[in-house]
Amino acid sequence: MSLSRRHYTRTMSGLALGVAVTLLAACSGSGSDDTATAGTSDTATSGSSLAKTLVFSPIGLQVPAMKGLSEGVQGYGGSQGWEVIVQDPSLDPTKQVQQVTEVLDSGRAGAAWIIAIAPPSMSDVLRKAQDKGIPVLINGVPADYGFDGAQPGISFDTIDYAAGGTALGEQLGKCINEKMGGTANVIYGESAAGTAGKKESDDSFVAALKKALEEKK
Repeated sequence: MSLSRRHYTRTMSGLALGVAVTLLAACSGSGSDDTATAGTSDTATSGSSLAKTLVFSPIGLQVPAMKGLSEGVQGYGGSQGWEVIVQDPSLDPTKQVQQVTEVLDSGRAGAAWIIAIAPPSMSDVLRKAQDKGIPVLINGVPADYGFDGAQPGISFDTIDYAAGGTALGEQLGKCINEKMGGTANVIYGESAAGTAGKKESDDSFVAALKKALEEKK
């Protein structure tokens, strides 16, 4: 079970790294190009006036996928001439807000990639970045952060949490059916309340698992 969850996270993180490439490419330009991600058509970039430093704030470096992703971001950013500041909020949303706020206020940030632990907690951080003209890539959709729609300077990157939960439930159900005759006690390590995609992932996992087990009967 735990191995399946880590594999899913690693896969999603690999996809997200491709989006970071787009963020760095956009920030390295003159600011006249529009990016393809929702919410960035009016991105307010300040060109050379911003530091060539990317702030990367994952959910926590104790998560193997996040640790590996941070190393990939540092490697790619460095190859493009960017300094990369990797933060470690350790799955604490309050700590994440404090860390990102501090670096935005320091004037060191030229762009930020945030994988928010609890999206609502980051609303003021995003507004601060907008005020400073610092482009941000963040998980979720505008509504998660209290916005009505696309926002200048913010690229919202959405993971299909429902698809991930469904795949996990289907595979676990298949395993139980094949190895245990369709009967098992399942311990599911759900995400903490407020975690991005929690409801979609949890609900789709349970539904898919039940469906797979019912098909065995």
